[in-house]
Amino acid sequence: SETTNSAVISETKTHQKKFVVDPKLIPSAVALDANMLKSLPPHITAATGMDALTHAIESYTSVNRFSDAERDAKLAIKLLLEHLPIVYEDGNNLEARQLVSLASFLAAYAFNKSGLGYVHAISHQLSAHYNTPHGLTNAVILPRILRFNKPVCADRFADLERMLSGVSVGSDEQLADKFIERVDALGQRLNIPSGFKELETKHYEAIIRNALKEARSFYAVPRLMSPAQCQDILASIAVSSGTKTNQVAQAA
Repeated sequence: SETTNSAVISETKTHQKKFVVDPKLIPSAVALDANMLKSLPPHITAATGMDALTHAIESYTSVNRFSDAERDAKLAIKLLLEHLPIVYEDGNNLEARQLVSLASFLAAYAFNKSGLGYVHAISHQLSAHYNTPHGLTNAVILPRILRFNKPVCADRFADLERMLSGVSVGSDEQLADKFIERVDALGQRLNIPSGFKELETKHYEAIIRNALKEARSFYAVPRLMSPAQCQDILASIAVSSGTKTNQVAQAA
């Protein structure tokens, strides 16, 4: 939020999230101070950190990516995967806090140019209908969209895995799988739930319609999603083992 040109307004009566986009929202300067974040609870650290990771990955895989945005997104992904678990487990680690803050800034700077994708498009609808926290909702959806995008993004995911592991042996398909597994493992380490019990099938039609409309209107997604594919993703989120969001907050 400290670097983007957009804001979101929740319309509770219509269960929609509406966007305000204006260059005047972009500040002339930004101060990142880890000391101000020391008291951030672990579950909020996890959710907001995964939100930043989603920003970076969706920017990196956007069809409209630019070279500087790609550079910033890659660095943000590296910093978050390396330092977010540290901050989650030790909120007083100011060095890691500062690097996560920098990563969040870089990720937003990148997506401000390249755009987002289906994680955000679906997440906005779920949050509007069920009031699920934005970052947590992104975290639940992210691995599913990575798998959905893999047929057209294997080379991109493989490049990220090479950067993170330093290992170049293996096909793009194999390395892409390892990257997705890495993101999955991070979510588990941060105690991100597997799904949400709030989801109701009676809302699927509106959620799918609005999510696909948002993605096709605003985002340069690498692969178009059909209504049936979106429904499959919703069904995978509405698992019986899912956790209600109030339970997540209480547990944290």
